[in-house]
Amino acid sequence: FPIIAGPTTTAECTSKFDVVIAEQQYDDCTLCRASCPSRPWFTEPDTGIALKCDFCGDPPDPHCVKVCEKGALSIVEI
Repeated sequence: FPIIAGPTTTAECTSKFDVVIAEQQYDDCTLCRASCPSRPWFTEPDTGIALKCDFCGDPPDPHCVKVCEKGALSIVEI
């Protein structure tokens, strides 16, 4: 059976911040993924680095940034 999508709404900006991943420091320790309530993460196909963030926790500090022991994750204003 064909599936027909329902009506859509205009996307709104959810934040003025972005989570930046320092690729050299990212070692796949999985603490960030384990702390993320929005699992599963989507990963960049070539590098395997996580791409999804919905800024959970106390804005503007998502759980993943708080638990990253390597300092590979940071939050920046865009």
